[in-house]
Amino acid sequence: MSNCYKGTAQNQMTPTHAYFEDFWDTLYNLLVCQTTCNYPDIMYPIFAEYRFSFLFFMLFIISNYFLLYNMIIAIFYFNFKEILNSDVNDLVLKKKYHLLE
Repeated sequence: MSNCYKGTAQNQMTPTHAYFEDFWDTLYNLLVCQTTCNYPDIMYPIFAEYRFSFLFFMLFIISNYFLLYNMIIAIFYFNFKEILNSDVNDLVLKKKYHLLE
């Protein structure tokens, strides 16, 4: 492993583990990986130390693309369809009511 990933002081954390220091940092950094905004900065230091970590990142990103994103889109579509149907039904009822008067 190259020296650019090592800290100078003994108690200084290496950037290899800086992204996964605690639960909330890990959650935030996995969100960054999920959006593929800056995932090489998070993945490469870990990959330099643990060669098989690419399996985790590959499975994480693929599972998010095919499962999580499709589920989120389906939820948005289902809610949009319900709101649209209720708005159309309200509009039809208002037109019927005005015709009866």
